[in-house]
Parts: sequence; structure tokens; C-alpha cells
Amino acid sequence: MPLPYGPGAHGTEIEYWQSWFQREYRAYAPEKDRVYGDGDVAAVVEMQRRLALPQTGVFDEATAQAAHYVPPPRNLRPIMFTVEGHLSDMFRGPVADTATTLEAEGLCHHQPIGYNNGALPFDNDSGINELARLLGATQMDNGVPFPEGTPWSLGVYSQGAIVGSYFYFRYLQPGQPLAWRTPDLKGVLAYANPCRQLDSIAPWARPRATATGTHGLDPIQRFGLPGFPAKPDNWMDVYREGDIFAENKDDQASAVKAAVYEAVMNDWISNPFSLAGQIAFTLHAPFNEAFAVIEAMISGAAFLASNPNPHYAPFELEGGTNWMRERLISASVPAPQATPVAV
Repeated sequence: MPLPYGPGAHGTEIEYWQSWFQREYRAYAPEKDRVYGDGDVAAVVEMQRRLALPQTGVFDEATAQAAHYVPPPRNLRPIMFTVEGHLSDMFRGPVADTATTLEAEGLCHHQPIGYNNGALPFDNDSGINELARLLGATQMDNGVPFPEGTPWSLGVYSQGAIVGSYFYFRYLQPGQPLAWRTPDLKGVLAYANPCRQLDSIAPWARPRATATGTHGLDPIQRFGLPGFPAKPDNWMDVYREGDIFAENKDDQASAVKAAVYEAVMNDWISNPFSLAGQIAFTLHAPFNEAFAVIEAMISGAAFLASNPNPHYAPFELEGGTNWMRERLISASVPAPQATPVAV
């Protein structure tokens, strides 16, 4: 959308411009809401007053040059990053399929994250590092522009949800290396997330997961735990009842599951009998109970989709796609010609 920007303009480029305004002229910047409204007119009038320019309220070429604003590349679109699960194809799965659909609608560019998702124990850091590399870049490897201020979103599933959650904990909090990208994060769609916060579930997924008082299986790094941030409002968790990795409690049986998860994450299956014995001894739990959980993880539930189970059964994607579509809406209309504003 070429300059000038004026009342009625909306979409990704206006959001980009509002983000720039908030960074560079924070004291009187308009709200970032993707729409050039009355607040934007007032902010531009103030900018033009300070720059000794005609106070039209329309952000035109002269104002842009005086304020050192560089418009983004033409047809700027948000980028949706996706991280699929263990042994997954990075171009297929619940979040990759969602992003592919939205890309076909012209609402985003889809950027899958390739990482070492076949390793045991898990190599989560390879995914975290790749997310950090791409989020810190101003252009994707395929040439898609990603300048500061570009809206973006994230989709994560299974082991990819661990990668996405840990990345959020380590890189996007205030003072962290990529905190400058956080204001432009439109939303996160997380399927089967072991780092799920207590009772976090997307509204459209509630009929398929009715239990309350549950959280993800990760016992150490999880949204809402001491030392970790609360889940942001623009993060949606989707899972199904019975998903051992996304649905856990705080009783003795749940403690066994969490202990197995933590051990498996770091040791995997070097000696499942010994591992079960150690966990049973530490938690004063029956050996057969601990071993049953280990066996369940190894036989197919452990991020290895060899057996049907709630973690791997196909997801119904319509609810998540609709939610992300609303977050990524990027249609724009031409800005009108400059109209003087009384001051």
C-alpha cells in the first residue's frame, strides 16, 4: 500500500507503521490496532506540528521523509512459523497444515522450522536455536522480507510445542534477546503442549477435553510455574482428553508420569527396568505403575506415532484455523487523498 496513509486505511502495513511509530515516537504514538483512525490522525497532526509541516493528519511522503520512515516492501504479509513434532515432516501436521491453508488465502507466508526432531533424547535446542535465528533475521532464507515491525505468529505441536514454549521462555520475555519481536506476535496455536498452563484450553477444544485442574506433563518448565511467565492471552492450547503429554494432574500417579517424562527427556530408554525402579523408589510408587507409564511412552505415546492414541489421532483443525485467520487478517484499502484537519 503506497503512501499516503490516511483515515480508513487498514491492514498489515498500517500495523507495521503503527509499530514503527511506537518505537520511534513513543510519547505520542497511536494505538497499534491495524486501523488508521482518529487517534492516528491526532498523532500525525502532532508529528507534523513538531516537524513544522502542514498539519493535515495524513501521513504523506513529506512527513515520512522528515520523520525518517521507510515503508516496508510492497505486499508485506505476516509470517507464520510452524514447529511440528517428533519424527514429523515439517511441511505436514496440524500447524503446518493450518499455515498452508492461510498462506493459500494470502494471509501469511508459511515458514516451517526444520530441526533435529529424530533425536533421542530430544534435541529441543536445535529447534529453539533455529527459531531464534529466523526471528532475529530481517529476511527469511527464501527472500521473504521480515523487517522489524512485521506481524508474525507461531504454530507448535507435540515436541514442537516444547520447542515453542521453551523459546518463548528464553527469548521473548522483557530484556531477552528477541523481546523486540514480542509486540508483533499475533498469536500462538499450540497442539498437545506438554508445557500447557493449568486449565488452559482453547474455547473450541473444550468439548473434547472436559477435565479441570489439569496441565501439561512437563514438571519443570511450564507456563504459570514459579519463575516462568503466565500464558499470554494470544496463546491457545488445543488437546484431547486422555493425551498423556498435555493432560496431567498433581496427585501421586501424575507425579510418576511427570518423573518418567523428565527421565525420558534426558535418558530415554537405556534401561527401562532400572528407570522404573529408580522412579518407584524415589516417589514411593508401585514398580508396576512406574513401568506401565514408561512402557506406554516407549510403545507409541512417547512422541512416536506408532500406535493410535489421543496425542496422535488427527485433529479437527477448523477451530484453530478460524482463530488464527482472525489474528492474521491483512486486507487493506487505499488511503484517501490528503484532507486538511483543523487544529
